[in-house]
Amino acid sequence: MKKNSNLIYWIVAGVLVIIAIYSGVHMHQLESKNAVVVSKKMSMSSSISTKQKKIKKQQTRGMAKKVEWNKPSMTIPYPDMDAYKNVKKKDKVRLVVSTKKQRVYVMSGPYILYTMYASVGKNYEKHLPIQHVTPVGKYKLDQARGQEFYDESRKIGGKYWTSYKGPYHFQSVPMDKNGKVDQKLAERLGKTNITRKHNVRAYGSILLTEPDAKWIYENLPAGTKVTIKGKDVIPDNFKDKKEKADKD
Repeated sequence: MKKNSNLIYWIVAGVLVIIAIYSGVHMHQLESKNAVVVSKKMSMSSSISTKQKKIKKQQTRGMAKKVEWNKPSMTIPYPDMDAYKNVKKKDKVRLVVSTKKQRVYVMSGPYILYTMYASVGKNYEKHLPIQHVTPVGKYKLDQARGQEFYDESRKIGGKYWTSYKGPYHFQSVPMDKNGKVDQKLAERLGKTNITRKHNVRAYGSILLTEPDAKWIYENLPAGTKVTIKGKDVIPDNFKDKKEKADKD
């Protein structure tokens, strides 16, 4: 009986040793795999960061030194949208508007494809005259768009408008009913010295150069994502850490 007990003891001990060895090897393999995954993610992050820095330099160099309402914001070509037809959903071309920097960024994933000078009203208070209110948040371009318009009630018009929230839209700099450009507003394109007293009279729309507005009108379909960032939303760093990344 004693011999049987000893035998059972040694069998159990042997099994435990084998389990311990297997667990150790398995854990080592998992750690190795995790290390490889982490290394790849860090490498990808580093690669993205490097590419972002490179693109930022290109964008800075490509910006037109003098802002003119009848010329593109950049000296480089607009993005070729054919190259983005079959990309993943997270890399679909979208628009990011910065009221702080007075810019519209055409983006794909974390990369800026094109930068546009803009003129966007800022929301300094909750109850502002309608001409100073700019919607902030996440939207999508609507189907509604047109080559030109004129609003008699507000005495303001423009060309190549693309709606993103009902009456709000991306458009060229304002014009009167005869098609004459409002030079004062045109000269404010891209300027960041927006104040409470001298806010942008855009009625919630995003004012752009005529060629930039035309490119959006002709190239970005309904459903294109639009994010407008203002002082009452999140910093202009293109990432909202409080929100989960869009899966759609």
